[in-house]
Amino acid sequence: MISLVDARFAEWTSGLDTRESMISIFSHIRDIPYSFIVSNPDPKTSPEQLLQAGKGSCGSKHHLLAEMYRKLNLCVVFATIAFSWNDPDLLYPSELRKQAVRLPAAYHLACRVQIGCQWILVDATWDLPFGRAGFPVNERWDGYSEMRCGVKPFNSLVKTALCPNLKNEPFKVKKILDFAKPKARRTIGIVKIRHGIIVK
Repeated sequence: MISLVDARFAEWTSGLDTRESMISIFSHIRDIPYSFIVSNPDPKTSPEQLLQAGKGSCGSKHHLLAEMYRKLNLCVVFATIAFSWNDPDLLYPSELRKQAVRLPAAYHLACRVQIGCQWILVDATWDLPFGRAGFPVNERWDGYSEMRCGVKPFNSLVKTALCPNLKNEPFKVKKILDFAKPKARRTIGIVKIRHGIIVK
């Protein structure tokens, strides 16, 4: 039995070349309504769950996007971006703003896709209605340009220490320390860094 992911992939790419397929897949996933409630951290099961629910978070959306782009034989990595929900540019109702102030730092998931010799940020997080509230919605895409990030990244120690420039250079592999525990200086592993973004 064909999976829902395979069925949607065939539907969204039928008769299209690679670039057109990339744009079509991005547009369809972006237009899936964002929901923080429907969230699944498992990249193996969340794409199917997202399509069944008809809504989902940035994690599920980009798990699906990565799976479909890999079916197009594209190189894709996940980008994890630290941010705050209490972004002053977002037009929250007053009660929601009070809640946002109390929320801790969060992590946003997007994708970077290799197009030629460049790694391009692709962010399908917010569906179009979120644009009216000031969220950075990517309305149109040409299939090769860098997108707006769905959140405002922190100007973190990682960016300052390891990403001194903003050129589209190949990813650099660095050891990152857990800055939250400077005394322990616990190494949390090898990750790839680009533009202040931790890439798994």
